[in-house]
Order: sequence, then structure tokens, then C-alpha cells
Amino acid sequence: MAIRKIIRVTNVGRLKNCTGKGDVTFGRYTLVFAENGRGKTTLCAILRSLKSGEVGYILGRRTLGSVEPPKVEISTEAGTVTFNGNQWTRTMPELDIFDGTFVAENVYVGDAVDTEQRRNLYRFIIGDDNIRLARQIEELDRKIRELSTSIREQERLIESRIQGAITLQEFLGLPEDGNINDKIAAKERELEAAEAAQDIVQRKGLQPVPVPEIPQSVFDILTTDFVEIAATAEQLVRDHLCKHKMKPHGEAWISEGMGYLQGDRCPFCGQDVSGLALIEAYRNFFSDSYQAFKSELANLEEDIERTLGEDIVTTINVVRAENEVARVFWQQYITFDLPELPSADEIFNVMRRMRDVLLELVRQKHSAPLDRPDHSVAYRAAEEDYEKLMQQLRVYNDSVPGISHP
Repeated sequence: MAIRKIIRVTNVGRLKNCTGKGDVTFGRYTLVFAENGRGKTTLCAILRSLKSGEVGYILGRRTLGSVEPPKVEISTEAGTVTFNGNQWTRTMPELDIFDGTFVAENVYVGDAVDTEQRRNLYRFIIGDDNIRLARQIEELDRKIRELSTSIREQERLIESRIQGAITLQEFLGLPEDGNINDKIAAKERELEAAEAAQDIVQRKGLQPVPVPEIPQSVFDILTTDFVEIAATAEQLVRDHLCKHKMKPHGEAWISEGMGYLQGDRCPFCGQDVSGLALIEAYRNFFSDSYQAFKSELANLEEDIERTLGEDIVTTINVVRAENEVARVFWQQYITFDLPELPSADEIFNVMRRMRDVLLELVRQKHSAPLDRPDHSVAYRAAEEDYEKLMQQLRVYNDSVPGISHP
């Protein structure tokens, strides 16, 4: 496909509005002659753009001061080819342009022929198909150079990290360590620990949870028999309480009433009570030691509530929650396992049950101090669950790591 003629060139360099006059049809040989600076090079640039489709050859020569885009119309044997300011309607890759640009790129500049010029000339000689192969070779060469550069950089980096008198090749020949990942992880943890030293120093360690022990005084008081009370006085009091159906609260009622007995007159009926054996029995029975015992029972209820009440359960759960937060932090640096504790509700229920059983026994003892409350069934059932819970708390505390700061 040959060019027939150039119809119009607008806003390309010196060819601001150029149209042919007369017969400008190209022949087998067509000579274009003009003075320097009249547009011959511009014409070659237009043809080079038509060959390759590269619009930069034209847009780079846009006429200075022109507001309209460059336009070109060329007549060919296959019809008119147009450049509309953005692209060609069709290209002509079969064109060859031999001009100063070709010489500069492919032959020589000045007194020497450089490598890039030899490569371009080589492409021109071997043809378009082989040029594509040559470009692939160039791309592979470029990648090889990049990889070689990267390899050299990595080698320098490795050499800078190698400690001791050992070369890179010797280092690469070292045997593989199957536990290297674990060792690296351990060293990374040590490094993190060193970097976080200030935070570690200020971080609170895990704390043991309270393990409430039932006061031994509970069992001592519950089994008190008051041996110092005369047997006859005890029997008289028991018979009197039984006769008047005053159990189980009669003892407390009489004990309080004895405090109102002044002189020998009954504060209830006003009769003379001097010499009455029952009153003497009351005096022996409800002695100072008895009153002290009553006071001990009152204090015992407070001890049970303090040891097994809601406050101690709250403390256990607060310590456990704080330990869970601390565990997440400390397991970054040390290895330990912390057993699971029962839920807060389970702990509360077990301790409340034991507390209620003990308080009931104390109340029974308070109403009948000479009797030993029967706690065989209820107490043993609560005790089994309680001891199991206490054992879980002890195992938990044994697993709490000892963490101290320098």
C-alpha cells in the first residue's frame, strides 16, 4: 500500500495550514526540496507517526500559539488516512523513513558509534519479527541485571549480619537446624521483653485467690458442754423448759429475764423467790461463762459471714478477672498454664450453702447451748462441695507464676 499524496496538514510545526497546489501526486520517485526550516523534518515526523502510530511525533511539533489540534489527511491506495488530533484512523507499518533521526538512532553521532546505535541498526537489519525476539532478549537481560543487583545487595546484607570469622559461602554451607523457627521465636520474645522492659517493670504480676478457711472456733463452740454447770442445776432447767414447752427458745428467754431479777422479788409476778431451788439453778446455769458463751456465738456469726459471705466471693472473682488480663500480657514472655476455675455463680452457690449450714448450726446452739446441734447430714453434704472448691482454688494458686521485679 503506497502513499498517493498529502492532502492537508494543519497546525504541525511550520505546516500551519498546508494544502497541495497543482498535481502533487507521488510518483515512483518524488523529490521534496525546500530551504532549511521549511518543514522537511516535520514531514518525516508525520510519516514516522503514520508508520508506528506514535502520536508524540506530531503532538510534540504542535504549532506554537495554535488553539486547534494538529490534523493530517493523507491519500493512499487503500483510501484516505486521517490524524484527528488524538490518533490515526489507520497506520502504515510498511513505511521506512531514512532521515537524520534514523541516522542518529542507528548509525552514529559525532565521531563514535555507541552500543544503543548498534542495537537499533541490528533491529533494522534483521526485520520486524526478529525485532520482537530481540526485545524479549533485552527484557530478559534487564531482569537478569535486576536480579543480579538484588542478589549482590542480599549478599552484602547477609555478610553484614554474620557474626564471627565466617564467610558467606561457609555460612550457606551450615547444616539446617530443624528447631530454628522455635529458637528464632524464643529470641524474638526475649527481644520484645527487652524492648518492653519498662512496661514489664510496671506491670503487676498474677495474684493468688483467697482460700477461705472455716474458723476452728465454729466447731469448738458448737461442741461446748458447759461442764462447770452443776448437774442438778442443768437437770432442773431442762425439766422446767420441757414442762412448760419452752424449747427451743426458752433458754434465751430465761437468760434475758435473769438480768431483770433484782433482790428476791420476781420481776414478772412480784413473789418472793428467795430460797427457791429453781432460781439457784438459773443462777448457776446462766452464769458469767454462759453469758460469755452467748457473746461468742454472736461473734461467731460475724466470723462466718466475713469468711464465707459475698465479700470474699467478690474478692475471688475480682482477683481471677485481674489475673486473666495479666495472663495475656505475661504469656508473651513466660510459659505457664492457669487452670480454669468454676464460674462466679458456682463459687457463690457453694460458699453460700456452707455459710447457711453453719449459721443454722450456730442458731441452734444459741437457742439450746447445752445441746450439740445435729449437723451430720446437711453439713457433710455442704462440706463435700466446699472442700472440692477449696482444692480447686489451691491448685489454681499453685499454678500462679511467681513474678518479681528487680
